[in-house]
Amino acid sequence: MLETATTFLFVPGDREDRFEKALRSDADVVIIDWEASVITSRKEAARQNTISFLKQADGRKIAVRLNPYSGRDFLDDAAALWAIHRSIAGAFLTMVSSPDQVNCSVKALPPSLPLVGMIETAQALIQVDDIAACRPLCRIAFGNMDFQTDLELPPEENVGLIYPSSRLIIASRAAGLPGPIAGATENIADLDHFVASARFERNLGFLAKLCVHPSQLAPARQAFAPSEQEIAWAKQVLEATCDSHAVMIDGRMIDRPVIDRAQKILARAQTRTK
Repeated sequence: MLETATTFLFVPGDREDRFEKALRSDADVVIIDWEASVITSRKEAARQNTISFLKQADGRKIAVRLNPYSGRDFLDDAAALWAIHRSIAGAFLTMVSSPDQVNCSVKALPPSLPLVGMIETAQALIQVDDIAACRPLCRIAFGNMDFQTDLELPPEENVGLIYPSSRLIIASRAAGLPGPIAGATENIADLDHFVASARFERNLGFLAKLCVHPSQLAPARQAFAPSEQEIAWAKQVLEATCDSHAVMIDGRMIDRPVIDRAQKILARAQTRTK
């Protein structure tokens, strides 16, 4: 689920009244957040809310965002996961800083739990190749808001995110991971801004998106999932190249790299229909 999902929706762990609504949304994965949206005094409530909810709900499309390994709350998070790990899709490791940290985190967590590593600082970025190669991770995600804070970047501008985004995308590919998950867009009121950000991220190579409001799910899916036009084009390419890998379609040269691209589009589209 975490490897193939396109849309991820956050819900605060201390707002149990929102869990059911989030689960009924069109999100591929709902992330119950025990970290950034929950104040310290409410962390335990967030854990217990999640455990209680999963006793009566299907958690197969639920993931949990954990607190950073460097803090005291991580150990409490890890202990709570043992009660629910067989019921959920996986967990997000926050503030991942090194491969060693990933490996140490895994030792405290239930075995075989799918994990996404969040790259959120300059320190993490310079080690992202080695982090992505840590086999406990099934995917990496960009914690863009913390990254922007770390580097004092303006939150409404994308130019400062081109380099780190490219590093994540290349590291994921080199490590054999699915395309990474783009970070959250904090501006909820302006959907045009969200659409522009999502298109920018997709053009860089991200294949999924973190969302902070249900209104962002539909435009995120449209931006990151193969469009009907892409699917039609891919089918046309494969049909036209059954007997030759060098043909012309609409004035464009088609050969092996383009055929490979068409096959990947159809593979992603097939995943979306399962």
